[in-house]
Amino acid sequence: MGIGPWSDNSARGGVLATGHWFSSNLKRALEELFEAKSIFDELDDPEGRAKAVISIGNVYRSIGDYDQAYLNSHQALEFFKTAGNRLWECLALVGLGMTCELIGDYQSSLQHYNKLIEIATTPKTKWIPGRAFDGIGNVYLHMGNYEQALTYYLKSLEVFKDAGERAGIARALNDLGIVHQSLGDHQHAVEFYLNSLQIREEIGQKEAQCTCLVNLGKLYIQEKNAPKAFEYLKRALNIAIEVKANPRIYQAHFQLCDAYELNGDLSNALKHFRAYHQAQEEVFKEESDTKIKNLKTRFEVEKAEKDAEITRLKNVELKEKNLHLEQLLQDLRAAQVH
Repeated sequence: MGIGPWSDNSARGGVLATGHWFSSNLKRALEELFEAKSIFDELDDPEGRAKAVISIGNVYRSIGDYDQAYLNSHQALEFFKTAGNRLWECLALVGLGMTCELIGDYQSSLQHYNKLIEIATTPKTKWIPGRAFDGIGNVYLHMGNYEQALTYYLKSLEVFKDAGERAGIARALNDLGIVHQSLGDHQHAVEFYLNSLQIREEIGQKEAQCTCLVNLGKLYIQEKNAPKAFEYLKRALNIAIEVKANPRIYQAHFQLCDAYELNGDLSNALKHFRAYHQAQEEVFKEESDTKIKNLKTRFEVEKAEKDAEITRLKNVELKEKNLHLEQLLQDLRAAQVH
């Protein structure tokens, strides 16, 4: 799912952020989105601000800060429900469903996805049930119910194809590869992975390319075909390093460790195992630093909101007192006239 459609006021920030997010330049995406959010605050544009908030949540989810991703999506959902903006309400529900899925709260994830299917009935939202079906497929996959997962992934692919949503098509194809690999059907799994990879290369989804490549590497390790595993895993590692996608870096190192061990090269296996741990520690440190920064930001925002509310209440109280005094003066003038 992309960051989403933007209003004219936010076109520049939204387009730039979408490009950075799509190419996995997450730091730059956040910078652009926070800048857009500040502009919306200055313009007193609550809808634009809510769009920036949901998009920021999407980026947080990509870097593994699921607490902040959930908070952002939930805040945006409440706004768009009240505003009656069905498209962005759906986008917020997608964010909630994905976040709950990633933290293992499958019941909540299914609730959000089923709500999506229920409300995504407009032409602008016709691709969104595809994301819901894919998410439901993921839940069944996690639960080990491969036949149900396959059913929902196929529904997802059909919706995305009908809507012409290429990123969604690539997602569904990759997930079909995963479920076929889980069922032991490696021939079809490879076909799905390669088709997904081709689309992701064409549309420039670099981090998503890593996902396909790592999946292919894992499959060939299962088949004890070390040369093919190296081919895909080294490509995955190079792309992940290029776009600084640390979670994909440590995944590639971990699988390369297994591939070298399979090949009897224990020295390189140890090298990649150590690199895996180093990259993993960097990811955890980044997540920790991000959460600390988020808590500080949220504290400052809440303090500013409380200060603003205090000022507002004081102004209301002052206004009421002025109105009361004005009424007393009017009564006094009326009494003097009589």
